[in-house]
Amino acid sequence: MNPEARMAGEVSFQLTEEECVAVSRDILRDRLSGRNPTLSAVTRIASLAIVGVAMVAFAFETWRDGSVSLMLPAILLASPGFYWFCRLSAYLGVTSGARRTFRQRATFQRPMHYSWSEEGLGFQTTHVNGLIPWGDLHLWRAARHSFLFFTDEQMAYFIPRSALTEAEAEDLEATVAASGAPGPPRLEDGLIYA
Repeated sequence: MNPEARMAGEVSFQLTEEECVAVSRDILRDRLSGRNPTLSAVTRIASLAIVGVAMVAFAFETWRDGSVSLMLPAILLASPGFYWFCRLSAYLGVTSGARRTFRQRATFQRPMHYSWSEEGLGFQTTHVNGLIPWGDLHLWRAARHSFLFFTDEQMAYFIPRSALTEAEAEDLEATVAASGAPGPPRLEDGLIYA
Protein backbone atom coordinates (compact mmCIF):
# COMPACT_ATOMS: atom_id res chain seq x y z
CA MET A 1 0.00 0.00 0.00
CA ASN A 2 1.43 3.29 -1.04
CA PRO A 3 1.17 5.69 1.94
CA GLU A 4 0.65 8.57 -0.49
CA ALA A 5 -2.34 6.95 -2.20
CA ARG A 6 -5.57 7.69 -0.39
CA MET A 7 -8.12 4.90 -0.32
CA ALA A 8 -11.90 5.43 -0.37
CA GLY A 9 -12.10 5.01 3.39
CA GLU A 10 -9.50 4.73 6.09
CA VAL A 11 -9.09 4.62 9.83
CA SER A 12 -6.19 4.68 12.26
CA PHE A 13 -6.50 3.41 15.81
CA GLN A 14 -4.65 2.09 18.82
CA LEU A 15 -6.16 -1.23 19.89
CA THR A 16 -7.12 -1.49 23.56
CA GLU A 17 -7.25 -4.65 25.65
CA GLU A 18 -11.06 -4.43 25.90
CA GLU A 19 -11.38 -4.10 22.11
CA CYS A 20 -9.13 -7.16 21.74
CA VAL A 21 -11.45 -9.13 24.05
CA ALA A 22 -14.56 -7.93 22.16
CA VAL A 23 -13.04 -8.88 18.79
CA SER A 24 -12.03 -12.31 20.12
CA ARG A 25 -15.60 -12.87 21.30
CA ASP A 26 -16.90 -11.86 17.87
CA ILE A 27 -14.58 -14.40 16.24
CA LEU A 28 -15.67 -17.11 18.69
CA ARG A 29 -19.35 -16.30 18.09
CA ASP A 30 -18.75 -16.67 14.37
CA ARG A 31 -17.01 -20.02 14.87
CA LEU A 32 -19.73 -21.35 17.16
CA SER A 33 -22.52 -20.16 14.90
CA GLY A 34 -22.23 -23.19 12.66
CA ARG A 35 -20.89 -21.20 9.69
CA ASN A 36 -17.43 -22.29 10.76
CA PRO A 37 -17.68 -26.00 11.55
CA THR A 38 -14.29 -26.56 13.23
CA LEU A 39 -15.05 -25.70 16.87
CA SER A 40 -18.76 -26.42 16.67
CA ALA A 41 -18.10 -29.95 15.37
CA VAL A 42 -15.95 -30.85 18.39
CA THR A 43 -18.75 -30.14 20.87
CA ARG A 44 -21.32 -31.89 18.68
CA ILE A 45 -19.15 -35.00 18.37
CA ALA A 46 -18.57 -35.05 22.13
CA SER A 47 -22.32 -34.78 22.75
CA LEU A 48 -23.03 -37.58 20.28
CA ALA A 49 -20.39 -39.74 21.95
CA ILE A 50 -22.13 -39.27 25.32
CA VAL A 51 -25.47 -40.25 23.77
CA GLY A 52 -23.83 -43.29 22.14
CA VAL A 53 -22.31 -44.43 25.42
CA ALA A 54 -25.67 -43.91 27.13
CA MET A 55 -27.45 -46.05 24.53
CA VAL A 56 -24.92 -48.87 24.87
CA ALA A 57 -25.09 -48.68 28.68
CA PHE A 58 -28.89 -48.67 28.59
CA ALA A 59 -29.01 -51.64 26.21
CA PHE A 60 -26.50 -53.60 28.31
CA GLU A 61 -28.31 -52.86 31.58
CA THR A 62 -31.71 -53.75 30.12
CA TRP A 63 -30.31 -56.97 28.64
CA ARG A 64 -28.55 -57.88 31.91
CA ASP A 65 -31.43 -57.58 34.34
CA GLY A 66 -34.47 -56.89 32.17
CA SER A 67 -35.28 -53.61 33.94
CA VAL A 68 -35.81 -50.18 32.51
CA SER A 69 -33.23 -47.79 33.85
CA LEU A 70 -33.56 -44.13 34.72
CA MET A 71 -29.97 -43.69 33.61
CA LEU A 72 -30.82 -43.17 29.91
CA PRO A 73 -33.07 -40.12 30.37
CA ALA A 74 -30.52 -38.57 32.71
CA ILE A 75 -27.68 -39.05 30.23
CA LEU A 76 -29.80 -37.84 27.34
CA LEU A 77 -30.52 -34.66 29.30
CA ALA A 78 -26.84 -34.33 30.22
CA SER A 79 -25.78 -34.41 26.56
CA PRO A 80 -27.23 -31.00 25.60
CA GLY A 81 -26.07 -29.72 28.97
CA PHE A 82 -22.53 -30.83 28.14
CA TYR A 83 -22.77 -29.18 24.71
CA TRP A 84 -23.82 -25.83 26.21
CA PHE A 85 -21.24 -26.17 28.99
CA CYS A 86 -18.51 -26.52 26.32
CA ARG A 87 -19.79 -23.45 24.49
CA LEU A 88 -19.99 -21.39 27.69
CA SER A 89 -16.49 -22.51 28.73
CA ALA A 90 -15.09 -21.47 25.36
CA TYR A 91 -16.84 -18.09 25.58
CA LEU A 92 -15.59 -17.41 29.11
CA GLY A 93 -12.11 -18.72 28.34
CA VAL A 94 -11.67 -16.43 25.35
CA THR A 95 -11.36 -13.43 27.69
CA SER A 96 -8.16 -14.58 29.39
CA GLY A 97 -6.71 -15.77 26.08
CA ALA A 98 -7.46 -12.44 24.39
CA ARG A 99 -5.90 -10.48 27.26
CA ARG A 100 -2.78 -12.66 27.10
CA THR A 101 -2.56 -12.25 23.32
CA PHE A 102 -2.94 -8.49 23.65
CA ARG A 103 -0.05 -8.32 26.13
CA GLN A 104 2.19 -10.65 24.07
CA ARG A 105 1.65 -9.33 20.54
CA ALA A 106 3.82 -6.27 19.92
CA THR A 107 1.79 -5.11 16.92
CA PHE A 108 -1.29 -4.76 19.13
CA GLN A 109 0.63 -2.26 21.28
CA ARG A 110 1.25 0.08 18.34
CA PRO A 111 -1.04 2.14 16.08
CA MET A 112 -2.75 0.34 13.22
CA HIS A 113 -4.04 1.82 9.99
CA TYR A 114 -6.66 0.22 7.76
CA SER A 115 -8.09 1.48 4.48
CA TRP A 116 -10.62 0.16 2.01
CA SER A 117 -11.59 0.77 -1.59
CA GLU A 118 -13.01 -1.13 -4.54
CA GLU A 119 -9.65 -2.93 -4.76
CA GLY A 120 -9.57 -4.42 -1.28
CA LEU A 121 -8.60 -3.98 2.34
CA GLY A 122 -5.36 -2.12 2.97
CA PHE A 123 -3.50 -2.37 6.26
CA GLN A 124 -0.39 -0.82 7.77
CA THR A 125 1.36 -1.53 11.06
CA THR A 126 4.88 -0.83 12.26
CA HIS A 127 5.93 -4.23 10.85
CA VAL A 128 4.05 -4.62 7.59
CA ASN A 129 1.74 -3.00 5.10
CA GLY A 130 -0.25 -4.57 2.34
CA LEU A 131 -3.48 -4.96 0.45
CA ILE A 132 -5.84 -7.93 0.52
CA PRO A 133 -7.97 -7.97 -2.64
CA TRP A 134 -11.64 -8.58 -1.84
CA GLY A 135 -11.55 -11.69 -4.04
CA ASP A 136 -8.89 -13.24 -1.77
CA LEU A 137 -11.15 -13.17 1.29
CA HIS A 138 -12.60 -16.45 2.49
CA LEU A 139 -15.46 -14.48 4.08
CA TRP A 140 -16.21 -11.32 6.03
CA ARG A 141 -18.62 -10.47 8.82
CA ALA A 142 -20.01 -7.27 10.26
CA ALA A 143 -20.02 -8.58 13.84
CA ARG A 144 -21.33 -6.99 17.03
CA HIS A 145 -18.06 -5.26 18.01
CA SER A 146 -15.93 -5.46 14.86
CA PHE A 147 -15.65 -6.06 11.17
CA LEU A 148 -13.97 -9.43 10.59
CA PHE A 149 -12.09 -10.29 7.39
CA PHE A 150 -11.15 -13.99 7.17
CA THR A 151 -8.47 -15.05 4.69
CA ASP A 152 -9.19 -18.68 5.68
CA GLU A 153 -11.08 -20.41 8.52
CA GLN A 154 -8.43 -19.44 11.08
CA MET A 155 -6.78 -16.16 10.06
CA ALA A 156 -8.77 -12.95 10.51
CA TYR A 157 -8.01 -9.26 10.15
CA PHE A 158 -10.32 -6.99 12.08
CA ILE A 159 -11.38 -3.40 12.55
CA PRO A 160 -13.09 -2.63 15.87
CA ARG A 161 -16.38 -0.79 15.45
CA SER A 162 -15.30 1.60 18.20
CA ALA A 163 -12.54 2.88 15.86
CA LEU A 164 -15.08 3.82 13.19
CA THR A 165 -17.67 6.54 13.00
CA GLU A 166 -21.19 5.53 11.97
CA ALA A 167 -20.56 6.86 8.44
CA GLU A 168 -17.24 4.99 8.14
CA ALA A 169 -18.85 1.74 9.31
CA GLU A 170 -21.64 2.11 6.75
CA ASP A 171 -19.12 2.96 4.01
CA LEU A 172 -16.93 -0.04 4.88
CA GLU A 173 -19.90 -2.42 4.92
CA ALA A 174 -21.26 -1.04 1.64
CA THR A 175 -17.83 -1.23 -0.03
CA VAL A 176 -17.26 -4.85 1.02
CA ALA A 177 -20.80 -5.89 0.10
CA ALA A 178 -20.46 -4.26 -3.34
CA SER A 179 -17.16 -6.07 -3.93
CA GLY A 180 -18.82 -9.46 -4.13
CA ALA A 181 -16.64 -10.89 -1.36
CA PRO A 182 -18.33 -13.81 0.41
CA GLY A 183 -20.08 -12.29 3.38
CA PRO A 184 -23.09 -12.64 5.62
CA PRO A 185 -25.67 -15.10 4.32
CA ARG A 186 -28.66 -13.53 2.66
CA LEU A 187 -32.19 -14.64 3.55
CA GLU A 188 -32.74 -16.07 0.08
CA ASP A 189 -29.58 -18.22 0.38
CA GLY A 190 -31.30 -20.33 3.02
CA LEU A 191 -34.56 -20.81 1.16
CA ILE A 192 -35.32 -23.97 -0.77
CA TYR A 193 -37.24 -23.36 -3.96
CA ALA A 194 -39.53 -26.09 -5.23
